[in-house]
Amino acid sequence: MKIEVLGGACKRCEQFTQNIELAVRQMGLQDEVVRIDDPAEIAARGVWKTPTLMVDGRIEVIDAVPDPGDFAAILGRVSSPR
Repeated sequence: MKIEVLGGACKRCEQFTQNIELAVRQMGLQDEVVRIDDPAEIAARGVWKTPTLMVDGRIEVIDAVPDPGDFAAILGRVSSPR
């Protein structure tokens, strides 16, 4: 999975990143969480509110800060065969 966090250095974005990284570790995933904080790159992806979670190029969470358990549920859902 390609897991990307879009957002700057605000407190909410920092907590968001910590929570998704914890969820990835707790799930035993080997996927890297990539942080994108360049406003131009964020806007180029069509994102206007942060923090945002993109998984495999799809927006999964926007302008919210889920706890690690909620992130685990999201990752479990998107990693399942569709």
